[in-house]
Amino acid sequence: MKKNDDYIKRAAAVVPSERQLKWHELEFYAFIHFGMNTFTNSEWGNGNDDPVLFNPEKLNANQWAAAVRAAGMKAIILTCKHHDGFCLWPSEYTDYSVKKSKWKDGQGDVVRECAEACKKFGLKFGVYLSPWDRHDPRYGEGEAYNKYFKNQLRELLTNYGDIFCVWFDGACGEGKNGRKQEYDWQGYYDLIRECQPEAVISVTGPDVRWCGNEAGVCRKSEWNVVPYYYSNQELIAAASQQTAEKPPKKINHTALDLGSRKAIKNVSKLIWYPAEVDVSIRKGWFYHLNEDYEVKPLSKLMEIYYNSVGANASLLLNIPPNKDGMFAQRNPSFRRHQEPIIPEFALTTTNNDVPDEEVREALQIPSNIPLIAILSPRPSYEIWASCSALANSGGGYIVLGMRKYVKDGNVTYFIKSVTTPEEAIKNIFRNFNDRNLISDCPKDPSFITTKTLHKKNLIVMHIDPALFGPAPVYTTRDSFGMKTMQGCFMYLDGEIVHCSQDEVKNPWTQKRL
Repeated sequence: MKKNDDYIKRAAAVVPSERQLKWHELEFYAFIHFGMNTFTNSEWGNGNDDPVLFNPEKLNANQWAAAVRAAGMKAIILTCKHHDGFCLWPSEYTDYSVKKSKWKDGQGDVVRECAEACKKFGLKFGVYLSPWDRHDPRYGEGEAYNKYFKNQLRELLTNYGDIFCVWFDGACGEGKNGRKQEYDWQGYYDLIRECQPEAVISVTGPDVRWCGNEAGVCRKSEWNVVPYYYSNQELIAAASQQTAEKPPKKINHTALDLGSRKAIKNVSKLIWYPAEVDVSIRKGWFYHLNEDYEVKPLSKLMEIYYNSVGANASLLLNIPPNKDGMFAQRNPSFRRHQEPIIPEFALTTTNNDVPDEEVREALQIPSNIPLIAILSPRPSYEIWASCSALANSGGGYIVLGMRKYVKDGNVTYFIKSVTTPEEAIKNIFRNFNDRNLISDCPKDPSFITTKTLHKKNLIVMHIDPALFGPAPVYTTRDSFGMKTMQGCFMYLDGEIVHCSQDEVKNPWTQKRL
């Protein structure tokens, strides 16, 4: 067969492996950069820092997993060892690990806690293991270091349950001896296939390719089927076969076109090699206190999401824990929401400097009573949905951040056209009434009070189901006035659940808000 005969049919015949197909279904998942760099305020450690520095006294992997799941992400990849060589698990093959730290008197294991939290919250678990090691003296000595690295890789692959991904970057700097290491990539791949056959090997691996940058930008179309020579493993295999097609002398992995008809027309071998976009929610990959005000805003996150997943790539979003071992308050608390009629993914910031628990304490609200704090500006339907959910689920409290406007000496609140907090809330309900979406707003506004906390003006709403009468249920209608959908909101297990009934399909469905 000639190179350009039926090349479209040949491209269509290339299909993903079972492990790649399962990876495709994840679509959006989290990267967690955490380690010695977190405590030394650096991005690339030199491998000389004392393990005693590592001491995340409040480490809470359940918090990580809960936030990740609430965002709609389906997995976590943890940096088990970065370039500095410090291990987040008590490796048998080095003392440069958590076993020599103050944390839990050297008895802790971050990898285990993260793996168990993922299992608890229904997430997949993956590992990042840097082949570059700036601490170990064997780095640069060839087989001695490769053996050490494979021993550590085997520990991760056999002691922490199912692994969905092994994430390798290609960093290859100098070690303590001033030499670089020749990595045994094929040996690493073989070990992964032996111990975790369902795991994809990403970036410097045969299953998932890097998009080419860490800025959250990818091509307009990320083709899954590309020429074989974009995979290092395929290049190694081709070099060992005298009859194999010779790859181009210059291979540009950042080319804008990898898989169009023009790009594959004269290539005899094609492979399934999908793209991943990796980006950090902050300026750096590890947590730095001075970057607390450089968290990417919602608009930027949405742009990255649509332009990566929308371009046929998967999105790996990094969220670094702080020195306490927790996601910082300035990081967004994530959740999925469903606006009536139009499902839309969103990442939202809700606490905006004041933690929910501090609001609860200031207002003296018992811990067993639901509290929803919406302290940053949000669409009015989210506020109504929160009220509706609590009214349908036994009641509770909603705390809103009150925006104050002053113009020509006149003061208005929250919404520029009203002059009192009570009127602002009634305006929100009236908006939905006008759209025939909800039942009437309670006539008695006595359930609204105000409070000042840290110089922030708050509207405190006590949602008493008795004030709402029948459970608030919205109805949507088409342009002819015909009813198309009914729905309501419930507050279950600390989350708002959207229940809707499609008049055509009939069954009730639940979606996390």
